[in-house]
Amino acid sequence: ENFYVGIDDFKWIEVFDKDGKFICSIGMQGIVYNFYVDKDKLLHVFCTYRTAENIYEQVIDIDTNSIISEQAVKDITSINMNPTNQIFINNKLYSIDKNIVKIKGENYEKEIKLDVEIRQENLLH
Repeated sequence: ENFYVGIDDFKWIEVFDKDGKFICSIGMQGIVYNFYVDKDKLLHVFCTYRTAENIYEQVIDIDTNSIISEQAVKDITSINMNPTNQIFINNKLYSIDKNIVKIKGENYEKEIKLDVEIRQENLLH
C-alpha cells in the first residue's frame, strides 16, 4: 500500500510506502492530466506524451520500472482535467499538508509523515 503524490503539474510522481518512506520519483514528459493506481498496483498516467493533439494512457509497472502499454485515449471526456487536493476512497478523505498525509473517516483518523515536504500536490492512495 503506497502513496503516489503528483507534483509540478504531475510532471513528477513521488512514491512513498505506507509509513511515509520515499521509494522513487517518476518523471513524465508532456502535460499530465491525471493518474491512478489499479488493483494490480500498476500506475496509469494520462498525458500528451508524444503529441499535443492526443492524450495517451501509459501503464507503468513500478516494481520493474517499465512501461507495459501505451495507447491513445479515445474518450477524452472520461479524464478528470481538474483534480483536487482531496480524494475520497471508501468514505475516507485523503489530503496532504506539506509532509503529512491525513486520512479521515467516520470514527477514523490517521496521519502519516512523509520523508519530504510536498509544496504543490495531488495525492493518490
